[in-house]
Order: sequence, then C-alpha cells, then structure tokens
Amino acid sequence: MAGSVGRIYAKTLEIAIGLLLAEMIAVGFAAVVARFLLSDYVSLYWAEEVIRYSFIWSVFLVSPLVVRRGANLELDIFVQRVPPSARRAIALFNGVVIVSFLVVLVVQGIIMVRVNVNQLSSALEMSMAWIYLAVPTGGCLMLGEYVAILVRLLRGTPEATSEARPVAVQ
Repeated sequence: MAGSVGRIYAKTLEIAIGLLLAEMIAVGFAAVVARFLLSDYVSLYWAEEVIRYSFIWSVFLVSPLVVRRGANLELDIFVQRVPPSARRAIALFNGVVIVSFLVVLVVQGIIMVRVNVNQLSSALEMSMAWIYLAVPTGGCLMLGEYVAILVRLLRGTPEATSEARPVAVQ
C-alpha cells in the first residue's frame, strides 16, 4: 500500500513539474515570437513573470523527488573513509541538521506567505503569496522525505533503492 501511494505521489509531482516545464517553454516561445514577429500587434508583457514564477515552483517541487531518488549533491570523500558504524552516525547527524533546517524553512516560508498576501506582482497583478507558497510547500515535501530517511536509519533498514547512482570522481 505504502509503495503504491509513494509511486502515485512521485508520479503526480513528475506530471506537475512536466506541465510547468512545458508551460515555461510555450510561454517563452510565444513571447519571443510576439516580440520579434508580432511586436506591432501583440505584447506579452506578463510572460517573463509567468516563466520566473513557474521556475520557482518547479524547483521547489522537484527537490523532494531529488531527495527521494538520492540524486542530491553529496561530498562524501570523508565519509567513505570511516567505518560503517561511523557512517551511520554521520548520516543520522546530517539528517537531523537537514530536518532542522527544513523546519526553519517551512516556518519562515509560512511567515513570508502571510506577509506577502497583499503584495501584487507587477505584470500579473496576482498575490505574491501564491509565489511564496512554493517555499513551505517544497519544504514540507522535502521534510517528509528526510523524516522517512531518518526513520529508515534509526530502524537500521536498508536505504530504498534509488534511481540515481553515485558517481565517484577519481
């Protein structure tokens, strides 16, 4: 059950990110065409904002998938040289530090959303709270991934197989 829910969750995020990427490409292309071919008739003054805000949301939505797949950047040259028991302790310490950071990110993100409710974007004239909402949303999703990692570490269960493979530089 949990595995199928996890797959649905990951697939939903992948689709959302794919739609945001397609929208960024389509709007960017339309803005270029409008600027160079239809400049006398059409002005897509809002296109830059749409692309920027879509990019912000896509970064915060892809981050939990990166964590889930183990594709996040790690500098583990030191960790590779210590015994396995120390590796587990280092992984636990890292997880606690990251979870602490993500809690701060979520709390401060919620504050940013509340502060910016009445601020409007310049071109779209939409509440900036919708843009800032990406911070606590992505933070909560990443927090869930890191809590799951910590639970696996504390239980001593093996890591979930990731689709990413570490690359060692030699």
